[in-house]
Amino acid sequence: MALNDPKFHVALRALKLFLQHQEDLARRGLAPPGLSPAEAQALIHLGENPGQRQSDLATALAIVPTTASSLVARLTKRNLVQSLPMAEDGRAVSLSLTPAGADVFDLLDRAMVAASAQVYDAVPDGLRDDFRDTLVQTITKLRLQSDGGRI
Repeated sequence: MALNDPKFHVALRALKLFLQHQEDLARRGLAPPGLSPAEAQALIHLGENPGQRQSDLATALAIVPTTASSLVARLTKRNLVQSLPMAEDGRAVSLSLTPAGADVFDLLDRAMVAASAQVYDAVPDGLRDDFRDTLVQTITKLRLQSDGGRI
């Protein structure tokens, strides 16, 4: 399919609508814990990658270190994240979720799964496997092309 093919542009618009719809559904799932989208992203990342440094969080979320510091401070104040000294470097700290943070992470994870399921259900049955495979291949390729390895 060529870039000037109208069907390609329709497919891109459909993908954009798909992603917006999934984000809207997920954002509604963020309401119970009352997190901002940035706080939710940080909490999800730390839940999936415990023990990271604040600089790792900044890199993963493609934000500046001062923004990561502010996110960590807000999440720490809400008793969702804790900082612990790293064994190999006493000056550095690793970030992990508190038990309360793990509960919110589970809630966020369930909201994302529900949002994904609702959007996935909108894809016609005969196209679901191709749709999933195409998304995975596209995201993988874009990640490899991006500087930070993250979209």
